[in-house]
Amino acid sequence: MASTDRKHDVDTPKELVLPRNGQTPLTLAVTVHGDFSDLKSDWEIFEKTAVSTPFQSYSWLYNWYENIGKPAGEEPAIVALRDDQQQLMMLLALSRVQTPVGNMLVDMGQPVCDYHAPLYALRFIEHIDAEMMHEVWAFILNALPDTDLVSLAKQPETLGKIHNPMAWICKKAYFTPNSYQMSMAGYEDWHDLLATKRSGKARSRMNGKRNKLAKLGEIDFRAVTEPAERVELAEKLLSMKTADLARTGKNSIFKDPKVRAFLKAICNQEPENDAVVLHVLTCAGTEVAITFSLNWQHTIYYYIASYERGPYERSSPGALALCRVFEWCLSENVNTFDFTIGDEAYKLEWSDKSTRLFCGTFAVTVKGHVGERLEAAKLSLKHTIKSSPIMYKVASRLLYHIRS
Repeated sequence: MASTDRKHDVDTPKELVLPRNGQTPLTLAVTVHGDFSDLKSDWEIFEKTAVSTPFQSYSWLYNWYENIGKPAGEEPAIVALRDDQQQLMMLLALSRVQTPVGNMLVDMGQPVCDYHAPLYALRFIEHIDAEMMHEVWAFILNALPDTDLVSLAKQPETLGKIHNPMAWICKKAYFTPNSYQMSMAGYEDWHDLLATKRSGKARSRMNGKRNKLAKLGEIDFRAVTEPAERVELAEKLLSMKTADLARTGKNSIFKDPKVRAFLKAICNQEPENDAVVLHVLTCAGTEVAITFSLNWQHTIYYYIASYERGPYERSSPGALALCRVFEWCLSENVNTFDFTIGDEAYKLEWSDKSTRLFCGTFAVTVKGHVGERLEAAKLSLKHTIKSSPIMYKVASRLLYHIRS
């Protein structure tokens, strides 16, 4: 199991009592762990019922640490809140990094998590309000050893239909676009969804694209479950996605060997033990579109998708594959389709909800206040650049050429 040379455990947890009118007070104790093995069993049990996203599952973050975090010298600092019966109420996975302004804790899983958020027991969320959550956060900050600064990002305002309590703490809107979701409840089948979401003219164009692709060969669409084939498809998908981004002058995290190793490790697990769903659309035996999603608590998180160029491009294989994924979701009783972060046109066309993302920087020591100001300035600059299409285009191309 993953471990570090230095542990960050609190030997004698202090308690926080949260009274509430008409309810039994909630008594909390906090511990901070520097070793995944301390929490493996509890974490895997907790995530089955916790309010959470797949990006905070044990499998996702443990594989991130082994392939990305540990090689970069980061150390786990996993915050566990338990009640007086030792039941987990909240699990917040942070990572310790060294900076010029001191020891900083950041969201674990960067840059491969579209969302960062704790895992919560539903009882915890139902008990607390905004004022109590600020007490909880102060309690956690006070328990963090060897920490000058905490920086959190990509905190969704809601987790499904439930408010994310950390959104009360992280009050600044994040500089990325919103994320987008589509409800899949209430539709009889794929044809019902399509008729509701698309005009007759749009459906006719889609049929034309499908017929055009069919002229190039037999079309097939399937979910891939065998680990070795998933790894092979993931490798091809990452290359396709990197090439897509390069065409627009954007750098891709997916060309980083450590990120590729992480995603291949995720795909190489037995399907019944993970949330990964890979779909492939083929034409005459050629993979023309591949999608990588995460199936979590009746929600599909659409994580990576790309398609083959050349003679297939005019048939819009990416759009055709997305529609087949929708159809698969309905057959699997998926309630929500989460397009995750990004403001691509197709997300706006299909979605019926958007979710704001928040961030926050919190000084723990006097030294940390310097870092807090620097982090705030950095976020402000990013927000300014991303708010201007011209500045964003110039900055993206400049970064692409520098990193290349």
